Amino acid sequence: MAWFRREHGFSRTELGTIVGRCAASVASYEQGLRKPPRPLLLNLLDAVPVGHTSFNDLACWYRYRPITTIDPAEYRSIHEYLGLFRVGRTGLEPVTEGL
Repeated sequence: MAWFRREHGFSRTELGTIVGRCAASVASYEQGLRKPPRPLLLNLLDAVPVGHTSFNDLACWYRYRPITTIDPAEYRSIHEYLGLFRVGRTGLEPVTEGL
């Protein structure tokens, strides 16, 4: 996350504002003390697109399972499956862009 922040010239406070976290949380993600939740990574990619970077590119850094399908039978829990979606203007939208 630090490379992303520096690449775009954000302070920890500015990046925290973009993703809805405090500067201390951003610092703990950068230092590897905490793992950012998946929705935070998705919000980050939505707020500040990074070329052809997708969720799966970031997922491997934080040891999240990459998105390969939206078939619920392929996931260990309903929580893991629902992490693939977000509420959009028209209801639930799959988070598969960039894949």
